[in-house]
Amino acid sequence: METKKSDLGPNKSDLSAEMTRKKEIKDLHEVEASDGVGSDRGEQTGGPGGSNIAERTEAGKRNIYHDPGYWDKRYEKTEGTFDWYTDYRSLKPYLEELVDEDSRILNIGCGNSNLPRDLALDGYGDVTSIDISKLCINRMKKRSSEAKESSVQSLKWVQMDASRLSFSEYSFDLVIDKGTLDALVCSNDMLPTIRKIISEAWRVLRTGGCLVVITYGSPNTRMPFFQQKGEGGHPLWSVKAIRVPYSPSALLIRRIRAMLKGKPLRTATREMFAKAMPEVSKA
Repeated sequence: METKKSDLGPNKSDLSAEMTRKKEIKDLHEVEASDGVGSDRGEQTGGPGGSNIAERTEAGKRNIYHDPGYWDKRYEKTEGTFDWYTDYRSLKPYLEELVDEDSRILNIGCGNSNLPRDLALDGYGDVTSIDISKLCINRMKKRSSEAKESSVQSLKWVQMDASRLSFSEYSFDLVIDKGTLDALVCSNDMLPTIRKIISEAWRVLRTGGCLVVITYGSPNTRMPFFQQKGEGGHPLWSVKAIRVPYSPSALLIRRIRAMLKGKPLRTATREMFAKAMPEVSKA
């Protein structure tokens, strides 16, 4: 696994110098920019465009990703939990460098991920998760309340739009986004909303706090979102790009996408999953 400081910004020296400024964003990448599967175009996992007509047609259907009603309907058909992209086991070494067990953590666009639960089980006692879907939040809240562990029971779940946070300034030490920006990048005319989400993350972070963005997008497609300037023209964010491993579920989806060769994920067959599972188990 390669860890490196991003060199894709407008000026290398600016990025390295700004590491001591107010906020830091870490952009954690799972796939090479040249990877043709799931990179900047995967259905339901983020990114604009596609390499063929079928994918572009499917991408057009993703304009509803900002609609709470879409997600409510989707979660009506979804049981259990699922982690797109990566999981806590892979993120843990990086998060440990940023926060301690007393840190205040905000997880935006939480979905039905196990990340909040895993954070709680690992000792992080102040984790708040928000999602635009009321159904999703209610389900995750119920799941937590029924857990045996008191740390999981204490998790906080709030239905909220990440572009209009109701939290006070300087409320959190860490904000985590695992795929929310990617989903919005899939939709048309979402740039203003993306900018609002990033601005809201800045507002609620304490001085020296960190925004972690886990994305399928290549650095050069995501870096422009974080080039805002503050007083005196100084960058608001210093950026560090890190590559992290796939979670088993994300690796499975990646294998299935390779088999589909651009067709929608919903067209995958049981035979494809049966074939992909042993490959994922060996990875």
